[in-house]
Amino acid sequence: NYLVPFMEFEAPRTGKCIAVRTWDFGRFPQRWVKKINREFDQFWAYSEWIAEQARLSGIDPARIRVVPIGFDRETFSREGELYPLPIQKRFTFGFTGGAVVRKGVDILLKAYASAFRRDDDVCLVIKDHSDDLIYEKNDYRKEIREFLKDPENPALVYIDEFLPDKALASLFRTFDAGVFPYRAEGFCKPILETMAC
Repeated sequence: NYLVPFMEFEAPRTGKCIAVRTWDFGRFPQRWVKKINREFDQFWAYSEWIAEQARLSGIDPARIRVVPIGFDRETFSREGELYPLPIQKRFTFGFTGGAVVRKGVDILLKAYASAFRRDDDVCLVIKDHSDDLIYEKNDYRKEIREFLKDPENPALVYIDEFLPDKALASLFRTFDAGVFPYRAEGFCKPILETMAC
């Protein structure tokens, strides 16, 4: 159950138990390593990189399996409706993820403002979700709002809400290029979904 904090989770007394932990920052915390080695039959990593970090951290290599994350190819495809953006430009860049420093939003805003001007026929869409408690700290939302207020900056659309998969796919279809300047990321499902659209 993902609502139970990992360190408080108790493995069932019968059957097999699998740990699935994403970790974007290199080596795993040692308390996780000890718990996984002691209480779980397998550890599933979404990528080879996460699996390597698990090995380097001391998780028993015999427990580690790479199980790549997937996406719904019927929903996330080139075919379908386009999201109704409030600004229409010839070229649209799209970013999806929490507006936090780890995801590189500060890098993105700086690069975008440096490369383009207000009269350029481009738009950057940033899709965030403030209610996502995973990203409640170290956010960059204030800076995004300040960027929007500056009349010298190039066009920006900021979408700060949950979107169901069909709406998200329609948004991805409006992107001419996805931009993901993440400083650390374990798997990044939005890149797969954006490329599929």
